[in-house]
Order: sequence, then C-alpha cells, then structure tokens
Amino acid sequence: MAVRKLQESRVFQAQVAELDRMMVWVREVLKKVKLQSSRCRKFEIAIEEALINIINYAYPNYEGLIKIIYEKDEKKETVNFSIIDQGNPFNPIKDVKKPNIGTKVEEQPIGGLGIHFMRELTDHIDYRREGNSNILILSQQINK
Repeated sequence: MAVRKLQESRVFQAQVAELDRMMVWVREVLKKVKLQSSRCRKFEIAIEEALINIINYAYPNYEGLIKIIYEKDEKKETVNFSIIDQGNPFNPIKDVKKPNIGTKVEEQPIGGLGIHFMRELTDHIDYRREGNSNILILSQQINK
C-alpha cells in the first residue's frame, strides 16, 4: 500500500500586511490535521515567528516573496511547513546564539529569542540553502 503525502502550497508577498493572510491559510490547512489543540497553537506561533523574521530581515533592500509548503507525511506521522524565501542567506540553526533565558527580556540582545521559541514550540526544525533560496522546515508530530 502506498503511503500518502498530502501537500499544498501558497506564495505571498513578504510584507507585514500579508501576515494575516498567511496565518489564515496556515490555520486552514492545520484544521485538516488532528493535532492536539495546544500543540497546534504552539505550532502556529512557531510558524508565525518564522514568517515575521523573514518579513523583517530577508529582504532589506528589495521586496520579495515567501512560499509556504504544507506537507502531511502519514508514514512518519508528521506535519511539515517549509518556508522558502530568496532573501539573504540566514541559517537560524547555526547563525544565532542561544539566548540567556535567565535574563530579563529588556536586557536580552536583539535577535535569537524568536528562534529559541521556534525550537521550543516544534518537534524539529531544519534549514538548508539551495541555490538562492533559504528553506526553513518546521515539523510537528501528529500523535504525540
């Protein structure tokens, strides 16, 4: 029996004004997945943080696009969101120091806290650079 992989994708302008549309679509596709509601909300927050980072930092001197690919892998029982941009190369796994969680938010240096949240709110995060594209993959186990 063949294992099904469900996949959908959308492309958006990398603009703050598009964030609501992006998140509406993310929530629509997540309704199809039977994630526990608290885990689903955490996953949404992680995805939103990734999108905000791309909107704010990937395209400093020009406008660009964000492609979001949703994939449900029934064999691995995972939900994956690949977020792709053609902005400046940036590997959130290696290029950001872990924040000192014991420090007050006001005393934290700029950068790193959102990526920390993405790591904490997902089951797996991966990054790769292919050609001129940043590909960030956020994954969540379905039956956990």
